[in-house]
Amino acid sequence: MEIICVQENGITLIALSGRLDNVTSPSALTELIAHVDHPQPRLMMDASPLEYLSSAGLRTLLGVTKKVRAGGGKIAIFGMSDSIREIIEISGFHSIIPCFPSAASAREALGV
Repeated sequence: MEIICVQENGITLIALSGRLDNVTSPSALTELIAHVDHPQPRLMMDASPLEYLSSAGLRTLLGVTKKVRAGGGKIAIFGMSDSIREIIEISGFHSIIPCFPSAASAREALGV
C-alpha cells in the first residue's frame, strides 16, 4: 500500500495505491488520520490506483470519514475501478462515504 498526499488549494488530495486490506489498514488509517487532524479538513481520495479493498479497508475508509466529519470537514472519494465501486456499493458504504466518478465532480462536491 502506498499513500501519496498533496496539499492543493485548501484540499488534501490523497492517492491510495495497492491493496487496502488486513495487513495495510492499520498503518494506512494512522497515516490518513494524520493528514486530516485539523479543523474543517477537506479530503479528496483518489482510488483509481487502488487494486483491492477488503472489509478492513472499508473500516479504514469509515474511520477516516468519521474523523473528517468530526472536525467539521468534507470528504470525497473518486476514480474507483468497477470492482472497488462494487465492494463499496454492496457494503452500503456509498451512502456513508460520498463517491464520485471524477476528480472534477469530487472537487465540486467539496465546494472548490
